[in-house]
Amino acid sequence: MAKVTAGFGPRYYQHAELWRALGDAGFVGVNLPERFGGGGGGVAGLAVVCEETAAGGCPLLLLLVSSAISGEVLAR
Repeated sequence: MAKVTAGFGPRYYQHAELWRALGDAGFVGVNLPERFGGGGGGVAGLAVVCEETAAGGCPLLLLLVSSAISGEVLAR
């Protein structure tokens, strides 16, 4: 995770490049079921991703909102 966020820092945390890099690394949708293209890690897996991106200087509350709330609702 730190390897993905290290090149961005606080001024980039809302930019599309970071979201794209996290998606390419398989971290966006990590909580969603595999049958829908997610990682199957559940909310605990998503919490790890959110904590690690924040620790890397890139707090992504929207990742938590979009994946945990919207994604879970759509998956059901």
